[in-house]
Amino acid sequence: MLIWTISSVQIIAQEKQDTNKVVLQPSEDLKVDGDIFLPFQTMKKVRTTGNIAVVDANESLESDSRLDFNAHLNGKVPGAFGNFDFHRLGDAVTVVDGVIRDASYLNMQEIEQITVLKDAYSRMLYGSDGDAAVILITTKSGAKFKKVLKFTLEQGLQTALSMPKFLDAATYMETYNKAFKNDGNTNSFYRQGVIDSTRNNYDPLLYPNNDYWGPEFVNNASNFTNFYSEASGGNDKVQYFLNLGWKRSKGWLALPEKDGSNRLNLRGKVDFEVNDWLKMKTDIVAIFDFYNGPQSSTFFSDASTLLPNSFPLLIPMDRVLNLSSLAGQNPVGTSLLGGTSVYQQNLYGDMIRGGKRSDINRFLQYMVGFDINLEKLTKGLKLSGLFDLDFFNYYSQFIDNNYAVYALGLPDVAGDFNLTKIGVDKFTTAQTVNNDFSSFNRSYNGYLTANYDRIFGKHQVSVVALGYYKQLVENEVVQDLKRLRFGAQANYTYDNKYILEAGLLSEGSNKMNPDSRFKTVPSFGAAWILSNENFMKNNSVVDFIKLRGSYGVLVNDNWTLGDYNGYFLYEQNYARTGTFTYNNSLNANSIVTIQSLGNIYDFQSRKEFVGGFDAYLLNKKLWIESSYWNSLSSGNMVALANNAPATLGIIPFGNFNSTRYQGVELGLSYNEQVGDIKMNLGVNYAYATSAITKWEEPIYPDQNKHLSRVGNPINAMWGLTDDGLYSSADFEPDGTTLVAGLPVPSYGVVRPGDIKYLDVNGDEIINSDDESALGVNSNSQQISLIIDLNYKNWQLFILGIGSWGGNGFKNSDYYWFRGNEAKYSEVALNAFDPENPNPNAEYPRLSLGNGDNNYKNSTFWMYDRSSFSISAVQLGYDFNLPPNATLKSLKLYARGSNLLSAGKNIDILQLNWDSAPQNRVFAFGLIANFEY
Repeated sequence: MLIWTISSVQIIAQEKQDTNKVVLQPSEDLKVDGDIFLPFQTMKKVRTTGNIAVVDANESLESDSRLDFNAHLNGKVPGAFGNFDFHRLGDAVTVVDGVIRDASYLNMQEIEQITVLKDAYSRMLYGSDGDAAVILITTKSGAKFKKVLKFTLEQGLQTALSMPKFLDAATYMETYNKAFKNDGNTNSFYRQGVIDSTRNNYDPLLYPNNDYWGPEFVNNASNFTNFYSEASGGNDKVQYFLNLGWKRSKGWLALPEKDGSNRLNLRGKVDFEVNDWLKMKTDIVAIFDFYNGPQSSTFFSDASTLLPNSFPLLIPMDRVLNLSSLAGQNPVGTSLLGGTSVYQQNLYGDMIRGGKRSDINRFLQYMVGFDINLEKLTKGLKLSGLFDLDFFNYYSQFIDNNYAVYALGLPDVAGDFNLTKIGVDKFTTAQTVNNDFSSFNRSYNGYLTANYDRIFGKHQVSVVALGYYKQLVENEVVQDLKRLRFGAQANYTYDNKYILEAGLLSEGSNKMNPDSRFKTVPSFGAAWILSNENFMKNNSVVDFIKLRGSYGVLVNDNWTLGDYNGYFLYEQNYARTGTFTYNNSLNANSIVTIQSLGNIYDFQSRKEFVGGFDAYLLNKKLWIESSYWNSLSSGNMVALANNAPATLGIIPFGNFNSTRYQGVELGLSYNEQVGDIKMNLGVNYAYATSAITKWEEPIYPDQNKHLSRVGNPINAMWGLTDDGLYSSADFEPDGTTLVAGLPVPSYGVVRPGDIKYLDVNGDEIINSDDESALGVNSNSQQISLIIDLNYKNWQLFILGIGSWGGNGFKNSDYYWFRGNEAKYSEVALNAFDPENPNPNAEYPRLSLGNGDNNYKNSTFWMYDRSSFSISAVQLGYDFNLPPNATLKSLKLYARGSNLLSAGKNIDILQLNWDSAPQNRVFAFGLIANFEY
């Protein structure tokens, strides 16, 4: 940091000599002249040529107190599509303090700065790990002669956005009867008297009606508590930073009471100066994540499959005739658990009698590094190194109980009955650990860098050279992942106007053939600070503008095909599969079969161009940043099923598939002050598209050219095109034979009310050859609106996010009712009724068969994924405090997340039908900051 401080002072002094230039004075504006953290170096943002976004953690937390760092990216950083996805290239890798590691357990209070690298040149030094965007996270350190204590306490409530709506028992039986009759049966499966008694709640024991998503099982709300504390300080030799955190979350299950998680985290960092040329640093992180709940971890999926009328959950003992003959009873209060010989699982029993489970996640991270200042040898030269060990361990402890259920016999005239005991009660206090639910991994990371930064008059040169080693050890994985890379980047800036960057990286992987395990690729960047030209000096609109562009080649080994997680070198080539005899069976030899080839393959590659500009306008009130990207991912590994000759007898792997990704992003931010009101208004927009340029597929005849993936998006949705529902007019008088001229479906017999499909290839048969690209399965466009208002001590923050351009298939078991054990949701009520036919019915004819014809991905089941939501709203108040007080700031806030959502199919988008519900969040918090 000392080197960079001197450099900055020299730049400013040089700029001030020419008063005619439009020069930004030092303000630590991270959009332009602030110091930002880049891979293995620190640099002024103005000197970069790549597409880089920077988030100041403290500044972002001032208006938005959400502690999940991902919440400070989506909607706030141009090019973001949520879930660490930038430019629709896939999930970004997270790098914490220079080390590639999982950052999901970090909270924003630990973080100093987040840097998002969205172009190939900026992220090239991370090689295979940087195939998609890279998120650099720099954690806080202590400051010299400044002691800080900071506390954040937040209490919140989560309410369910939506709950699945399964049919009650009576309606279920009526719907089942319709499907039964639709299959050609003349009578009903369930008698009307049973249905009426169930609907009228005549006797819940004899006519059960179980709602497993009701308040007896699932809460409509849960609560949470977050508490984080920070202590930092130091002197001129040693600085320290300590962060302690606790996060408690109550689960959604009403039973048992102990359903929830607790996360404890500790981060300790020490930076110390050994002498005037050597600095050391160490960082220790310990995270313990505990979950306590019922032994069964499948409640939500079970609740979405168990039928409502199968058996009563609880049977009062006072109605049991043979109670004295039932040995070993373990009643629940004054009741016994219900069940049958077929249904021996009772969800109530699972919750209160099935036992307990404790899931334990442990993260331990240790990092040590050094910085050697070689100023005495050569000005501007520094040597740095770091070693890191991350350990993750997960295991689950069980108290695994068995419980008996009781089946009802026929009732007598008084409505009492005998019971049959099924199973046994077996309770224990012993805890067991199931290896099937245990895992661990260790990662080793180490790097050595040399940094050089000098100013020679109008010339500034920065160079970083790198050697990086990474190894990942996982349980039950035969081969460790090992990567070794060597690289260098250089930045040349002339007269604060013209910037050139170049880099070279040699990536090594143990997935490759030992004779060619390294590949070297280049990257380049250029920028022009147009506002520093003399012809811009009198421009009253433009304060700053930079044109930038970069091009780079990245390679990776991120495939996981084959039996050994992508390590084809370890595939078994030969196997003895039998014997053959000869010489009239007097002699025999082994049959040796070639099972795979010695694959000849190379790294997958990405060639990427990004161009754009950054600009301040209107006396720095308006900030604009925009970029276009064009990224070709080629040579992707695939099984060459269609490109290998059948005579080979086996399917080799090779580099083949290619896809081009393109898009644009735009970010606008406007600042204004009117009296006591300060406004910051922002808009971020992104559009992404893709097209497959090469695909491992058959050579299709002309009539099936539409089946080719080439030219279609990589995330295309493939399926049939519906033509409405079959009507009685589509059949001969027998009701089963299609009239002449209609294509014949290959998915079984169809009836009126089944889905009719278009014969796309004209062969008069409906099959997979009639599939085509119907849309894309993720939204291609996103826009976010940011409103940040300050009035005296009050602050209001609003973030709205809208996205569109994508579709989805309603193809889960909530919509597709397969077989005679399907649990019907409310959508079944809209099914085609042969007795009252509606050709525009929202749902096809119900059937107890597998429904092969109807349950195909097609336009009939497509829905629009467009939506807009108020992602976050926060109202905060900062108290006025004496300037000489130890308590420097005190803030109270109220926050809401997902307060309002709108969309054509928002009910589908917000529904989790077999897992914990999506939620709306309300939180109140306090932030206190002490300095002394």
